[in-house]
Amino acid sequence: MKLHFTSRYHSEADRRTKQANQTLEQYLQMYCSYQQDNWDMLLPLMEFTYNNAPNTSTGVSSFFANKRYHLNITVHPEYHLASQKACSYVTNLDEVHQFLHDEIKAAQDAHKTSADT
Repeated sequence: MKLHFTSRYHSEADRRTKQANQTLEQYLQMYCSYQQDNWDMLLPLMEFTYNNAPNTSTGVSSFFANKRYHLNITVHPEYHLASQKACSYVTNLDEVHQFLHDEIKAAQDAHKTSADT
């Protein structure tokens, strides 16, 4: 198997790859700072959220379809983290993850509504 990198403008990309690239591009446009200097820090979280979001046609996430279990990165601060800064970071990460999950669901619903009409 040979690895081929693709972009949204690559003519050999299949429909699913194009859709995934467009979705990640939309995430970056929505959540990057004005200077667009933090996209590299957001990309792993956006990739995780995308892979953990349920697909509208199958009803399960792509991660679940491949591994047969749901991935969960929730860390519970009540287990006494070493510092308040770490606790704050974990809480913020959970909030961002939930926000991204909700935004993906809303975008999927809006796309389904527009496709059905």
